[in-house]
Amino acid sequence: MQHSELSESVTNGRVSLYAAGYGAASVGIVVMGRAVDDTGFALFTLVLLAIGFSLSAAVRLGRFRHSVAEGSLLALLSITTILIFTNPAFRYVILPLQSLTSSDLVLSTILVWLMVVYSFNLRTDRSVLFMCVPPLSLIGLMSTFDPGSQSPVFFIMYLCFACFALVQQNALSHAAPEEHREVRGNLKLSIVITLQAIAVGAVLGWVMQTVLDHATGPSLLARNVQSTQEPYLESDFMEVASGPTALGEQEIMTVMCNEPLLWRSQVYDRYTGRGWMSTLPAGDQPVLVSSPGHVSENRVASHFQAFPSSFVIPTDHESRNRRSVKRVDQIFTVTDGKIGSLCGAAEPVLAAFHGPQMLLSANGRIGLRLSYGKGGRFAVSSLVSTATARQLRSASSAYPRDIEIRYIQQVPDPCRRLQHTVDELVSQLPSEYDKVVAIQNYLEMNYVYDLTAPGAPVDEDAVVHFLLKSRRGYCDVFASAMAVMCRLAGIPSRVATGYASGKREDDKAIFHVRQRDRHAWVEVYFPEYGWISFDPAPQEARRSLSDRLTMTWRRITNAIASQSNSFWMIALLFYLVGYLLKVEIIDKLIVRRLAPRPGATVCRAAENYRRMCDVFARLGYPRPAAMTPNEYYNGLEKLLRPNCANLVAGVQAITDDFVEARYAGRQLPRERVASTTARLGELVREAKQAAKQKLLPDIGDPSGWQDR
Repeated sequence: MQHSELSESVTNGRVSLYAAGYGAASVGIVVMGRAVDDTGFALFTLVLLAIGFSLSAAVRLGRFRHSVAEGSLLALLSITTILIFTNPAFRYVILPLQSLTSSDLVLSTILVWLMVVYSFNLRTDRSVLFMCVPPLSLIGLMSTFDPGSQSPVFFIMYLCFACFALVQQNALSHAAPEEHREVRGNLKLSIVITLQAIAVGAVLGWVMQTVLDHATGPSLLARNVQSTQEPYLESDFMEVASGPTALGEQEIMTVMCNEPLLWRSQVYDRYTGRGWMSTLPAGDQPVLVSSPGHVSENRVASHFQAFPSSFVIPTDHESRNRRSVKRVDQIFTVTDGKIGSLCGAAEPVLAAFHGPQMLLSANGRIGLRLSYGKGGRFAVSSLVSTATARQLRSASSAYPRDIEIRYIQQVPDPCRRLQHTVDELVSQLPSEYDKVVAIQNYLEMNYVYDLTAPGAPVDEDAVVHFLLKSRRGYCDVFASAMAVMCRLAGIPSRVATGYASGKREDDKAIFHVRQRDRHAWVEVYFPEYGWISFDPAPQEARRSLSDRLTMTWRRITNAIASQSNSFWMIALLFYLVGYLLKVEIIDKLIVRRLAPRPGATVCRAAENYRRMCDVFARLGYPRPAAMTPNEYYNGLEKLLRPNCANLVAGVQAITDDFVEARYAGRQLPRERVASTTARLGELVREAKQAAKQKLLPDIGDPSGWQDR
């Protein structure tokens, strides 16, 4: 029956069915959005779900062709893929903020997107009814995740929609069981087009992202965000998770050094819940000396002689007796802006300047009395640790009392909520070093580096919000989270700020430090080895496409594997995916093979005729190439009628089908072709039986049988 012939009652009933299916599906998405406190994700997926249901219903009612729905889905996939790769912030539109917190939310996110994609392909009443299954799973998962999300109220709403959809589908199946079969497209072609759209979107998005990175610097979302000249440098307070920041490609300074290191400017010891303060007391003042002398054996050391004003920077007793250290020399040249603090790798012990200068050691940094602007140069010699992982694993865990008070015990009360997570992560590890590495790997694999991440709410602890809710940010909150987690694990830690090593000039010991290289990291204290740097920020924005995909997969698998009760959730997901594959792919492939496509009746009639000719050729009656089908039939009819008259009717039916389909160009009725196909099977069996009983005439020379 055609679309135009649908009765008004059936049309209204089908519209009601689609509306009820959308209502049931939307309840599940709303429950998830409330549970994870992410209305943006819920609204986005609800809109896409509404578009999918509307297009599917319009196709069923004959308003659009099915190609419109398929094209819309492919366009959605392509646009989404492009946005993911051009704007890192968009990934948090298609994923809820806490999507990788646990296996519950991983599975819930997958279910939501399965519903969205499937909504564009609702071509039967049964498929609409199937859309009531995933929301029930979502409600169950979210009720365990957030018991206070009014789950009973939403469950009652879901029951109303689902029951109405069930009754409506049952009524439609009795009213018009065969009415308006779905339009069947080319499955292989759809898969190929989908894969092509995703591939083109990924490549195009990657190219656009590369162009944006090199041409404009910050991402699209962060392009209009104003950032201060020094967001967390040269200040006694560093705010954490303050919101999107825009760091460009402008070069700040160059560093002449034999190896890439972190150029530290300041350290912070006290976390307040909103940021870090430096409460370190002023130490011994740097001592002005007449000549730096022979500092070290590397090639940079000779340049120190060109700096007449030199200072020896005092170190405490423990630093002077550190094990496994080396001297590393650096020469800094300012190329833009001003630098008011001494930068240097690890622990500076000597600084040299061209002109008069005064240094002040206070608040975790060494200040310059006279700032250096464009063209300013100074040299620094630092003690850099060479301790190996094996040495740090064997380090003592007996910390000095002042280290323990300042760098372990100072943790705000809201962060104590993280104690259980930290204990699960490090309780079974044998050494302090292993615990630090485990915390670093945990942050790198489960959280996303993103310069466009929104700021933490003013009434929440920045680290707690990052670890439990937002799960995205840049280096300041990554370093803060690691430092707090180390302290909760009983390990002394602090936050350091400065610059990453920068981009190395080809075949030269020169590093170009840009604005985007401003950085924050963690320093962990090991007795006898001092403060060792660890960088937990994954720097995902700089990763290659394959690294991003690998990291995303690792995050998902780790989130699932970390949950001991995830087996049944995974089993449920595989059941739903398997059912979806069965209904939408396997069943349709079987039906498509059994049901002839346009033009299939011609092929089937020709195949039947070919098989009949092969059978009689083996029995000694081949058909010459010059003989027409009707002439061949007439010859067989004369031979078979005396003893095998029952075979003649089958030969005639198969021949008539072939002639009419091949030469008249007609589409034969499916029932007729099916009947002839069944008769062919009977003809083959009867012909073989007649041959065994010697009922077929012996014609001697097969080549001339048609002349008899």
